[in-house]
Amino acid sequence: VQLAWPQGSANARNDCVATYVDQRTLLTLAECVLPTSPTSVRTKDRYRSESFEIADVVAHPKYSPGSSRNNIAVIKLKSRVEVVPACPWLLPTLPDRVDYTGIGRMNLQNFLGDTQDPSSESIPSFAMPAVTTQPWQLCGNFLANLAARNQSVPEFTEDEHLCFGDEQWQVPDGCSLLKGAPVMRYIVRSGGFVKYLFGLSLAGKFCGLGLPSVAVAIAPHADWLRSVILNPASSALQAGSTKGSSPLIFINPDLKRSDECTDGRGSLGICVPHEECTSTREQLGSGGRVTLCTNGSIICCAWGDIARGQPSQPVNPVQVELDSCEERYQAVREERFLGLQESEDDYGNLASVAEIGWVMSGGKISFPCSGFLITLRTIVTTARCAESNGRKPTVARIGSVGAGQRTNYLLPPIRKVTVHDDYDETNGLHNIALITLAEPITATPFVFPSCLWKNQTHLPAGAILLSLWDNEPRITTHSVHPMYYSECRERLEDSELLDGQICMLRAAPETKFIVSTPCFTTGSIIMWENTTANPEIIDAQHLVALHSHGDCRENDDVLLTIRVSDYYDWIVSNIK
Repeated sequence: VQLAWPQGSANARNDCVATYVDQRTLLTLAECVLPTSPTSVRTKDRYRSESFEIADVVAHPKYSPGSSRNNIAVIKLKSRVEVVPACPWLLPTLPDRVDYTGIGRMNLQNFLGDTQDPSSESIPSFAMPAVTTQPWQLCGNFLANLAARNQSVPEFTEDEHLCFGDEQWQVPDGCSLLKGAPVMRYIVRSGGFVKYLFGLSLAGKFCGLGLPSVAVAIAPHADWLRSVILNPASSALQAGSTKGSSPLIFINPDLKRSDECTDGRGSLGICVPHEECTSTREQLGSGGRVTLCTNGSIICCAWGDIARGQPSQPVNPVQVELDSCEERYQAVREERFLGLQESEDDYGNLASVAEIGWVMSGGKISFPCSGFLITLRTIVTTARCAESNGRKPTVARIGSVGAGQRTNYLLPPIRKVTVHDDYDETNGLHNIALITLAEPITATPFVFPSCLWKNQTHLPAGAILLSLWDNEPRITTHSVHPMYYSECRERLEDSELLDGQICMLRAAPETKFIVSTPCFTTGSIIMWENTTANPEIIDAQHLVALHSHGDCRENDDVLLTIRVSDYYDWIVSNIK
């Protein structure tokens, strides 16, 4: 983003930018914010231009004007911005290739395959050529040559600066220096692409093309950045964590079950399922660091806290059925995979999605909302859905969404509806209900139960919301992700986040223009697929949440959802 000053400000600059490292914090060069600090940042892209007010600017305390050492600053905004930030790279080694951001003529930056308007040829645009990470000796030799020609040379040092460059030259005006611009790259982590920030552009004429360029390294300033950006007393809660505490949850994707580890208290331990660790609740409520292994259902537990020899609890058949969901219906999912190879139309339906129906006047059945089949006889939905017509629903339609001509979906009658005893229709508190079918269904490749997400430490970072389409067996899918509790409370302002609720946001890709924002019906399913390495089976789906209510005027409006794992015990106790 560009830095902006009020009109007429002394020492205002138009050659400085900053980079988001979280939704409220940016990094730039100290020389860009001194002696006169900017008052706002301005984002400018293909689809929109917005400005955001700055709350605070903190330059490195050891920076001296005109010096290249400690040339880094932190900018904090007054409000959060819905962007995908870059993660600061704090390791000493860098990848071989990076993207070096500069500025050049728009007609030379045709990365998206657009046909540029001839009138835009001279308009400046961001450029991001890929360049090679070079040993510091290359930049050192170049600087020494400049000094030998009696040219002024800044005091760059190997311990604070990075060197980038390629031998190939560029066309004139293709890419020029932009102070504070990010040097970054997308790197695969935990099955996804993560944007990492390695440095801030400082010197060099052509973005490293033909002549080397120098950037301020992020890693050497890690301790100072932590002291400015992180506030231990008010650490934001990890998305989906227990609301009453403030743990700093660290997910280590390299740790697997049974691996040795060190927990947040510095004790040696091993990665075990969270229910086998007697200190799980204590760690989550302590406000300290909690280390999760791989996907979060496995926690790093000190050796002395691992449950051993505990008296066995009475076996609850409902709990056994729910907890063994993936294994119980594995054969059906394998059969479904084979069917998909023959006919995607017939086997491409949503096998566990149930539409909740009421018989209307004239005998027509209306299906205004949805639920999720979790046992052969039980559907989970919201209380608002179950009571949406002023009377109990009478029939469910299961497996019809996305059904083909030969898909054997079901229309079983409903026997009973169980609404949470403390449900409050005015504010949506405990907005959950169970629907019991008249008879258990028979699991087939077309219709079978899916699983419940029962992890109470966190939610999946990404999930899919399924929204019914105008009372028809059609849906639209939307990527959503959970919000931090602190951010959610801030966004809700005067509204209260109630027990059992979690805030979510629709995904907003950086390069995608959102034309319209749909409204979601109560009971819309939010699910996650447990992707495995087995290519010959349909991955198990888990119900993470149910959409309760929320505005839909803008794409970044908060969605209030019912967190299913909070009601796991209630669900178990109310299934007969």
